[in-house]
Amino acid sequence: MSNWLMIARAVVLLIPIVYNAIKEVEIIFKELFPGEKKGAEKLEMVKGIIGEVGDVADESWPTIEKIINFFVGWFNDKGIFTTTEVKK
Repeated sequence: MSNWLMIARAVVLLIPIVYNAIKEVEIIFKELFPGEKKGAEKLEMVKGIIGEVGDVADESWPTIEKIINFFVGWFNDKGIFTTTEVKK
């Protein structure tokens, strides 16, 4: 199997894992840090979750990070991820 085909197959298999990890991390951070964006911390948590689910090699991470950034950007554009104002 060619290298690009193996990468494409791996990306397709990762999509549901990445999607669910992002959703869960977003829920956790909204509860713990309402009104705060904390994007870098969320990315690290998603990376940790994905790393625990599968053996993610360092050379695979840039591709996975691009998938995460795509999802997060899409969710932000569609208004699915919003920042909740903290009432004082």
